[in-house]
Parts: sequence; structure tokens; C-alpha cells
Amino acid sequence: MSQRSMARRARRNSLSTRSAVRGGIAALTTAGLILLGLPTMAAAEEGIADPAATVAASPPAEPAPPPEEAPAEALPAEPAAEEAPPAPEPPEEAPAAEPEAPPVEHVPADAGTDAAAAEAEASVAPPAADAAQAAPLAGPPSTVPEWNDHVDICHATASDANPYVAISPSVRSIIDPNGDPSDPYSGGHAHALHQDLRDVIPAFDYLDAEGVQKHFPGLNLALLPILGEDCEAPAPTLQLGFVPCIAPNGELPALDVTLAGLLLAFQYEVRVYAGDTMTLVGSHTFTATGTGFQWQFDLPAPGAYLVVLHRVGDDPENDRTGTIVILPCPTPHWLLDKSSDPADGAEVSPGELITYTLHAVNDSDTVVTGAQAYDDLADVLDDATLVELGPGLTGPAGTVLTWNVPELDPGEEATTWYTVRVDADAGGTLLHNEVEPSPGGECPTEPAALVDEDPCVVDHPVMLVDVGLEKTATTADGGPVDSGEGDVITYSLTITNVGDDPAYRALVTDTLPEGVEYVEGSAVISPDPDAWGEVTVADGVLTVQHEGWLDPGDVVTITFDVTVGDLAQPAPDQPIPPLVNAACVAVEAYPPDDAPALAAVADDEPVGLDTNPANDCDEAETPVKSVGLVGMAQCVNDTPWFTFSITPFEVGDPAANPIVLIWWTPEAFAARDPSIPASDVAAILADGASQVDPIAYPAGWTSGMTISGQRLWPGAAVNEAGDPIAWPGWTQLADGTWVLDPSAPFYDLRDEAVVEIRVNPSNDAVAVYPPPTPNCNAAPDQPVRPVTPAAASPSRGGLAATGVDGTAVLASAALLLLLGAAGLRAGRRFREAR
Repeated sequence: MSQRSMARRARRNSLSTRSAVRGGIAALTTAGLILLGLPTMAAAEEGIADPAATVAASPPAEPAPPPEEAPAEALPAEPAAEEAPPAPEPPEEAPAAEPEAPPVEHVPADAGTDAAAAEAEASVAPPAADAAQAAPLAGPPSTVPEWNDHVDICHATASDANPYVAISPSVRSIIDPNGDPSDPYSGGHAHALHQDLRDVIPAFDYLDAEGVQKHFPGLNLALLPILGEDCEAPAPTLQLGFVPCIAPNGELPALDVTLAGLLLAFQYEVRVYAGDTMTLVGSHTFTATGTGFQWQFDLPAPGAYLVVLHRVGDDPENDRTGTIVILPCPTPHWLLDKSSDPADGAEVSPGELITYTLHAVNDSDTVVTGAQAYDDLADVLDDATLVELGPGLTGPAGTVLTWNVPELDPGEEATTWYTVRVDADAGGTLLHNEVEPSPGGECPTEPAALVDEDPCVVDHPVMLVDVGLEKTATTADGGPVDSGEGDVITYSLTITNVGDDPAYRALVTDTLPEGVEYVEGSAVISPDPDAWGEVTVADGVLTVQHEGWLDPGDVVTITFDVTVGDLAQPAPDQPIPPLVNAACVAVEAYPPDDAPALAAVADDEPVGLDTNPANDCDEAETPVKSVGLVGMAQCVNDTPWFTFSITPFEVGDPAANPIVLIWWTPEAFAARDPSIPASDVAAILADGASQVDPIAYPAGWTSGMTISGQRLWPGAAVNEAGDPIAWPGWTQLADGTWVLDPSAPFYDLRDEAVVEIRVNPSNDAVAVYPPPTPNCNAAPDQPVRPVTPAAASPSRGGLAATGVDGTAVLASAALLLLLGAAGLRAGRRFREAR
């Protein structure tokens, strides 16, 4: 390294190393410096943590002799991000005449702050050749510094209390991104990039490693005149701008705070306190992006205020403060109050008129001009209608009326008014009305001036007659009912006066659903059944009326039973809709002699009617069990099949509700006992059924899901290849010929059969045996059996599947052999398992 060309003016205090490796390099570098008789500095490690800033005494004109053998006392090391054993401390050159300066306390800085981003981008540029030389902090060097010569800079620390320290790194350690390995100030990085570009570096010319003269434009040059040669941060300046007096009817002006002499990238806080109570009324925290800053604070009221400027992390003793006093200017004053007819708090009725009156009086010694009152009708116009406005009133704008108060001399008064009509459906509401004066006016607060408890607020509760009805329906087992089985439904009606006022002669009407019949004498009224008239049923409507008054909070329960008859099914494959029962309650108007005294009620407007129709009616539904069935007889590959789609509705647990397909002759079906549950197959056969085929529920089945499948006609059979080998009513003789045989199995199903689906409830379809066609004949050939093409046929014992059966047999049947010969007969039996 070449001999330095200009005197080092930075403080010379050794710094702790950041890692064992860096410590070793620093020790070797320091030893080399001692041999040259130069002051020593420990290397800084940017990648671990910034060292504590220190301030050393200024060196004498001539270098002092080498130190004694004992090394000088070193400063405590800054803790590293990862602990490492400390490197040996290099000896410190003893300064002449001046004692060693104490270390400055280190306060860690916030990592990742926007430190001088905008200014750094503007002031940092790549080195350029042939540029004019500028003076560093210590003044212009006698010669252009070379690559390894040193330049005085202000080094940014991580300490908020002492943000900069003066050092003299080499040109290389300032310019080279990798720093200067031989420079204790370098730390493996360029100072131009240090601490998020926060170092303060003067512009200077230099000779690079190749001896070419270039120019460094400097970094954060705006801070040079602020920091000075010693790199110490001076106190910023605080200037306050305010208006000392509030103009009449004017707004309190904002406080302007202007700051100067700020440190870039440092955080500051401005606080404003009320001077009499020291209550914080405003604060603003910011990071300086320039040396100056301006902010405004809205003050709550006139008075004295203390403004404090604090640099975050700095000693509060260094805070800058300022005080202001803002006094109210002389201003007019007036009082506002409000009244109404009917008076505040009086109950009003739907249709009633209310007149509000606004009153203003000048209680000051000056003229009141430009005064206004703002009457908010948001909680009035939602339940009333504006009828008429008095003088000086405009609006409403939205829901606010504005009164332009006329000019008032001291002691003078003014009055205006407006009228509203209460809506017919406003029962039970509260008409709340509040007026506010413009600045300079107020509602009276002195007891002598009070008209009532709150002279600017008027409330009117509206009469509420509200009788509600709720209805429920229950069955014996809590589940759906069957059609035609005499199931009983119990209806319960609850009538409640939920209003604030009595209700007169409540009338209950209940429309019964089709297919049910009222059980005579089953109605029960509780409590006080004698207060009600007779329960009557006419044209399917049950009616009963109260003969007197239902007071607020009264609850009456009415229960009665109906039996379920035969219910119509819209179509064989559709469910029976639920039984819907609706009931309503209504009240009569108060009789004239019993109506409460209400003022200004509109003519022909009845009093006491129900004001809330939303809860007057209710309904209850009772689900009905049913089975949807679509069945069809088909000839497929000369074999008779019955194809079906079954949809059980309102059927619960499949295990408790088995499905069977029952084959009947028409005569046996007509004489059958439908009360036999589907689970008792033996009893069904004993009842005359020809055959019973169980149908399994598919996995994951739920009520309303369709189950599709097909079954061979009783007496029919196929071999493993799907070819027919038997037909109902046919017998094969010894010579191989087939003949119709009345004694053969299922001969009586040969022409026609009734197929019943029983799930408790049940449904049925009449199926005609598939007639022969040129393409399919569900009977043996006579006398010689023709060759039958091999075709897949549904398995006789196959389980039903949900949805459409997509086998090849059904596809062939649909395309080639569909005859559509199935007849459907609407017939259902709906019941529960006994």
C-alpha cells in the first residue's frame, strides 16, 4: 500500500471484529499499520452488525511515537448476528496531548427502512473519467488521491443517538463493491453502498487501480453542511405557523409545523399537547427523506398548545419544543330549542298530525347573522310523511331540514314550524327528532333556559297493536302420513299480543288442506276458553273469534285434529305434495267509547287495528309418503321382461322400509289385503300373490332417489347365454315340442298381470304380456325352433340399480324390440307398516 498523501483527520479508536475470520484479517492489517507508525482501526463487518460509533481525539501535527508494549484499552465489541470468538485487539496509537474520547452508546437501527432512497438514487452514480475534482470533508487534498489513499467521510452507524462518525476509509473501500481487504474501514463492501446508502461522502476525483483519474459524485451531499467536518448531527429547527384568533363563525385554523435540518432516513415524531392538561391531541411519525418537512395538525379548540419534535432513539433532552396560544375572537351567540304538539313524550296514533316548532334567541351582545339550524328527520320520515313547512325552512336534503335563521339583534327571537302525519303502518315505532344549531349557536344548558330535559330533542312513541299467529303440525310418530289410512294430524295455533296496546276481538281463521277432515269436538282453547265463541267449520275453513280484549303479552293456544283421507297423486311417477295448512288472525278497530284519547287523528281513520301484518298468518306442512312407479312389459330376445323405475318419496331408513315387486292376477289383486307389510313375503304369497321379488336399495340411496331395474316374467327363464328356455304357461313335451298347459306354472299370468310395488305405501301398474312381433315372440317356436342370435340378457337375479340400466340388452330392446305394450293403471295404496 502506498504512503498516504493527506493527513488522516478522523478519530482513531479501535473497533471490535465481527467474526473469527474477519478478526484475523483485522489483526494482520493492524500489525502492518503499526509497523508504518500509523493509527489503527479495527475492521467493520457489514454483514454481521455495525460497530458502535466512537469519537477519537484529533491527532497532532506529527505522528506520536509507537505505543508502549501494553495495548491500549479497547471499546466493547458490538454483538454479532452469530456469535464468534473475538479477534485479538490491535494496539492503539497513543494520541498526543488530548485524552482518549469515550465511546458513544450504540442503539440498533431498524433494518429495512427506506433510508434516503430517493436522495441516494439522485446522488449516487457510477465513477466517470475526466470529471472535475471536488473537495472532501477535510478540504481538498494536496494531490488527487490514489486507489489506496484515504478520504474523510461521515460513516452511518446503527445508533439513533449518534448516527454518524467521522472516519477515513480508502478510495478503494468507497468505490469497490467488495471493499478494500487491507482497509480496516472496509468490512468487505463499498462504503458507497453501506447502511442502505446512508454514508455521507463528499465528491472527489481519484486515481483508480490502473492509475486512471475518475470522479466520484458523492453521496447524501445535502447533509454535508448539516453534519460539518466532525460529523455530529446538529439539532433541527422547529417553526410553528398559526392564527392566534378564531374569526366570528369561523373554523379553528390548522397548526402548520415546519422542520429543517433533519437527518435523512431517520425517524422523527411530532407531538402536540394541550397546554393546560398536557393531553396529547395529535401526533405524526415520519422518516426523513429530505432535510426539511412540513405537516398540519387540526386543533380541537382554542387554547395553549405545546409542540415537541423528537428524533426516535435520541435523548429526549435533545427534543425541540415550541408553544402557541389561540384565543377565540369575539363571536355572536344564540340559543336553539324545539317543542311539539302533541308534547314531547306523548303517544301518538297512526294517521295523527304532529307539529314541530323551532325557536331561536340571540343571547349575545352582537348581531347574529347567517345562523342555521339542521333538523334531522331520519327517524321521523321512515314512519311519517312531511305535510307542511314553515318560513325559512328548506329541504329536506336527504332527511335534513335546514332553517335559515333570520338576522337577530341582541335579545331578539325567531320561530318556525313544520307538520308531519304518522304513517298507517308505523305502530310500535318511535318518532325521534333532533335539531342541531350551526357554529355560534347551542341548545340551552342553563337550568333557567331549559324547556325540558333536552330542548333540542322530541320523541313520540306510536301506538302499537300487534297480534301474531304461529302454527305447527304434528303426527303420531312425528313423521309423514299415508294417504287413505286415516292418519291423524294435530294442528296447534299460538296467538300472542306482541304489541304495546290491547287488541279487540281477535278473529282466527284456518283453511284446511284438501283431503283432510276436521275431527268434530277436538278443538281445545287455553286459557280462558269462555272468552272465545264457538269453533265452526264451513267449506273447509275453521273459524273462532275472541269476544273481548287481548292485553299486551297475552298468549292463547288453540289445538284441533284432522284425519287424512285419500290424497290425489299428480302422476304415477310423481310424489303426493305435502299437506299445507294456513291460518291467520285479525283484530277489529276499537269501539268509539273505548278508544284512547288521541289528538289530531285524521277523520275516518280507525284506531286499534293491527299495525304489523307481517306476523298475522302462518302455515304448517305435513309430508306425505308416496311411491312413484313407471313400469313396462317388454319382449327381449323372445323373453318377457318387466322394466320398472321406482321412486319412494318421504321414506326414511331403507332397512325399515323394504321394497318388493308383487305379481298378481287381476282377480287376486282386487281381493288382496294391502295392510300386509312388504317385509312379510310369506303372508303376501298366502294372500294370493303369484310371485314376490325383493328389490334392494342401492348403496347411498336417499328418499326421492329413483331405483331402476327389470325382472323376468314369472315362469320365464334363460340359459347362461341369455337365450330363453322357459315361458309362463308353456310345457315342453318329450319330443321337444312346446304346448300351452293350464297346469303349467304362472299360466294365469300368461295374458295379463298386475305388478305392485309395495314399500308401505304402495303403487301398482297393470302389465299386459308382451304380444308377438316379427322381431320378438315371448313364446316357444312351433314346430321347429329357429336359430336365435346370441345376445346378452339381463340376469334374472340381478339387483336393481339407480338411474338408467345401460346394459347391451336394454339398448337392444330399446332399439329393436320395444313394443310399448305396457298399460298403466292409476292405483295406489299408501300405508305404514303394521
